[in-house]
Amino acid sequence: RTSIRWRGTYLLRIAALLTLATTVFISASVWVVNSYGEESLPAAYREYAADGRINKNDVTPESEKFGDDTYSDYGDIDSNCPEGPACRLPKRYAISDLSISKRMISTTNLNFICVTMDWWPEDKCDYGHCPWHNASMLNVNLYHPLLRNAVETLSPVVLRLGGSLTDHIVYKVPSAAGKPPPPCHPITKDTQDPLGFRGGCLTMQRWDELNRFCADLGCSVVFDLNLAGGLKTMKSDPWWRGGEWDHTNVKAFLEYTRAQKYPILGFELGNEVDIFHGVGARVPTRTMARAFMKLHNMVADLWPEKEHRPLIIGPESSVFDMQWYLEFVVEMGKHLNVIDVFTYHIYSLGPGSPLLNPNMTDHMLNATKLSSLHVTTDNAQLFVETLHHGGQNKHFQLWCGEGGGAFNSGRNLYTNSFISGFWFLDQLGTMAQQSHQAYCRQTLIGGYYGMINITTMHVNPDYYTALLWRRLMGRKVLGTNVFNTRYIKNAKDEEAPEYVEDTIRVYAHCTHRWFIENHTQEKRGSVTMAFINLSTHVSHTINITDMEVGP
Repeated sequence: RTSIRWRGTYLLRIAALLTLATTVFISASVWVVNSYGEESLPAAYREYAADGRINKNDVTPESEKFGDDTYSDYGDIDSNCPEGPACRLPKRYAISDLSISKRMISTTNLNFICVTMDWWPEDKCDYGHCPWHNASMLNVNLYHPLLRNAVETLSPVVLRLGGSLTDHIVYKVPSAAGKPPPPCHPITKDTQDPLGFRGGCLTMQRWDELNRFCADLGCSVVFDLNLAGGLKTMKSDPWWRGGEWDHTNVKAFLEYTRAQKYPILGFELGNEVDIFHGVGARVPTRTMARAFMKLHNMVADLWPEKEHRPLIIGPESSVFDMQWYLEFVVEMGKHLNVIDVFTYHIYSLGPGSPLLNPNMTDHMLNATKLSSLHVTTDNAQLFVETLHHGGQNKHFQLWCGEGGGAFNSGRNLYTNSFISGFWFLDQLGTMAQQSHQAYCRQTLIGGYYGMINITTMHVNPDYYTALLWRRLMGRKVLGTNVFNTRYIKNAKDEEAPEYVEDTIRVYAHCTHRWFIENHTQEKRGSVTMAFINLSTHVSHTINITDMEVGP
């Protein structure tokens, strides 16, 4: 007994030490990541220390006065401020100059905003939370007045139906030749599956309801088709899929859709199943290319009139990997023109886990981290432009096919709250500038990144960001340049550090025609601008110096 008691005490001590060590590690990690809306908090502190306006004890000096106004360079420090060390930075005031290009630098689709519905069931859980409830497109209440009002207000909008379980879904429809559909089972948990679930059944009754939903409310449907489910598996590797694609069930689904005369905007094929970065499955590039050729042939046969033919959209990888996309182009060869839209997914905030990603706020507001998105968007834009200049007699569209901020369902109080608007608006502006014709937000409803709260059906703040963009920001994108940023100090200007200028984001578009048509006082040629100030301690004034916008 003594031995057992000693061992138990010993184990408790070890557990206590591990808990303490973990707490210290997490706290240290939060401090090291530190900055909130700035390139570097240490840089900001050094700036004030150099002026002698902040000491080791973070004592706040008095306000400085000049002219007839009082400008507080420092402001009050809120001891209850939750954002960490950034709350202790003194307040500053800055002014920047802004020029807007005379000609457009890119164009988007008129319906740039796209929203998604996913397959995830209510027992889809991440990090101990299960935020999906009945948000799956298979069972969400499509007749709820608040949901319908939200979609109708946002319309015309693209509704993308797809997600991780796309390649599990069976379509319960017989073929045109009368062949019965394969067994169709509900989605259930399966620990042996890479995604943790098996099964999935879309009945034609539910498919009819989804199409009526969009017909009533003004949304256009993009549907993600099952690719990996029609390929062979390998017992030694649960992710691998290969062989010839059995498209029998997909063809029957397409035949039914065509017979119902549903105006489908586009079809995707497979969800994040490329050989390099596949999440639920990994399909060899050549196999995927051949499947896209088959899909094109089926769609062309069923929709012979090009003006009514759904777009072929893909191949939607979980990241934009230039090497893999170029391999796909090589495998497509002379058949590359069957693709209408190239697309990829992006979750720039990282995982939704508080443990794995303790300083989500920093990812949402840090100027340097937000700017790192340009690496992806620049490469994607370069890829499509290379195809245009490489002799392709077709203009390929480029879409962000899925973006929800934080993967694995987002994070509560972050991707569904006001603070989410900073990264979301910045990502919309960046994608539009970098020649992306559409941006699909994950999700319309479901998870912690949903724009509609599944339990109350009330809209979250990001819904209003999407709505304002939809109504105000037109197709033509104009270049912007923020420069000559300086602090206001003692009735004269003082040059501000470079990172301060980086915290100001400005995006300019020709005003959306919807707004012009519904507001008679607005004239064609007007420009709408979106301003973002990422700084927590610098208030900004923008001086527009050049705005001679041409055609």
